[in-house]
Amino acid sequence: MKVANIGHRAHLVEGGLCFDIAQASDGRFPADPQAVFARWQEISDWAAGSCLGNGRPYQASELLPPVPRPRQIFGIGLNYLEHAAEARVDPPREPMVFTKFVTSLTPPGRN
Repeated sequence: MKVANIGHRAHLVEGGLCFDIAQASDGRFPADPQAVFARWQEISDWAAGSCLGNGRPYQASELLPPVPRPRQIFGIGLNYLEHAAEARVDPPREPMVFTKFVTSLTPPGRN
């Protein structure tokens, strides 16, 4: 089972269906996708032992970034040989780590 942000609400996704976490848990867990991670183990245990009810099909176009408000974002540059070759530089001996702005987040499949 996976976690998704659909319509700015936390969902569990399985078998092509999505389940709104707040609704399926009768309000025990928050709808805020960011808040899910603070209670990850509790939600995982609940989901593993619960009947989630009726899910609904969803489209990939509905997916939003799963972590909508990360504290930090790090990128790794030239992290595979083909990328270094494209840039016409020697591959680095150690990973090139850099920060990114939160505004760099996009939903899956969109640039």
